[in-house]
Amino acid sequence: MTCQTCANRIEKVLNKKPFVQQAGVNFAAEEALVEFDSSAASEQDILTIIQKAGFSGKVKTDAIEAPQKVAKVSLRLWLLLAINLVFLVGMAGMLLGRHDWMLPPLWQLVLAGIVQFGLAWPFYRSAIGSLRGGMANMDVLVSIGTLTIYGYSAYMLFTRDAMHVYFEASVMVIGFVSLGKFLEDRTKNKA
Repeated sequence: MTCQTCANRIEKVLNKKPFVQQAGVNFAAEEALVEFDSSAASEQDILTIIQKAGFSGKVKTDAIEAPQKVAKVSLRLWLLLAINLVFLVGMAGMLLGRHDWMLPPLWQLVLAGIVQFGLAWPFYRSAIGSLRGGMANMDVLVSIGTLTIYGYSAYMLFTRDAMHVYFEASVMVIGFVSLGKFLEDRTKNKA
């Protein structure tokens, strides 16, 4: 879930099922509380309904999972921030009139490709799931925007003018949105 609309959609889909007495989804806690007739459906059936709506879920067993999620995300975030720093140095150089601080365009393509097609995979997974569920969430916007920037820059690099590439923009957007999600998750875990 990336927004309150996602939570509302999951709640609506679950409450339409005849064996569900009541379903409530808390976006802030990223939890759903579902009361259902266990003789007509199982927990796995509930998870399947959520997955068909374009989301993922699991039965909550213990509170140890949250720190593991943060640790996994933080490694990806550190890699993103390191690549962001490389582009930030180049952009700072441009402000100072030192265009030689920016990486050569082919290196920019490679580094941005690592971010775009490796580290940004959670955005695409969420976007695809959201679209399969019949709606668009924030990750769809991030995916479309960054893929457009990357595609345009690659096109310019190979066919036109290598001086007008904007790989740093896609890296920065993915980096800042990932940082925001990380801080949000960390805050939720401390609460």
